[in-house]
Amino acid sequence: INVLDVDATTRHHWEAMGYFSPALGDYVKAGLIPDHTGLKMKAVNTIEDPLNYRGRPQMKMPKFVINAVGDEFFPPDNTKYSYHLLPGSKQLRMLPNSRHSTAGTDINESMTAWYDSVIKNRAVPEYSWTVRDDGALVVNPGAIKPSSVLLWQGNNPKARDFRVATLGDKAFTATPLQPAADGTYVGNVDKPAAGYTAYFVELTYPSGTKYPFKFTTEVYVKPDVYPYRWEDARPITAPDGK
Repeated sequence: INVLDVDATTRHHWEAMGYFSPALGDYVKAGLIPDHTGLKMKAVNTIEDPLNYRGRPQMKMPKFVINAVGDEFFPPDNTKYSYHLLPGSKQLRMLPNSRHSTAGTDINESMTAWYDSVIKNRAVPEYSWTVRDDGALVVNPGAIKPSSVLLWQGNNPKARDFRVATLGDKAFTATPLQPAADGTYVGNVDKPAAGYTAYFVELTYPSGTKYPFKFTTEVYVKPDVYPYRWEDARPITAPDGK
């Protein structure tokens, strides 16, 4: 789930939305969030935060991280606090227009292709990306040629909130990308006239099975600014506490 580094992602949640999603209501009622003293959450996170275990030898195993862009619990760009810290071989997939349940997506097919490659010790695409100063995602697809590369984007004109519960399940749309002369793919979006736009690049590769590999970059947001301050966080699960 997209909540590694619980302290940072909890702050990010409030600073993006100005309240906590109703999906986090039990944690709010228990007094765990917001915890401005840091004492309650520190005690919990020492045990519960998966990122605290990244130094263990087992964490070097291959990893396929799958998150829903429209998750009702977690903002889609939470990965910026943790993905780069995960050791060993790893791939990421952000599912567009998907709730936390991932129902109605091709997640099972995607996992099947990846697991098959691990079990049979077949090559998995080792792609990478960088972010330019203008926000453009420059994606190196690696040695294996992708069959499709898409730029996904979705806009909320009112808030930094990309949940399916807010925008519906068709808010994110895809545009095909073509390779540059050096073989990289560049995806970017304009700064929106209103609100916030989330975007990411998806790469599809042949896997050697009937299901393809599908991997993505992390999700990025324009403008990357926050409308709220953590110092003002209150135990509310609706705008203005309604």
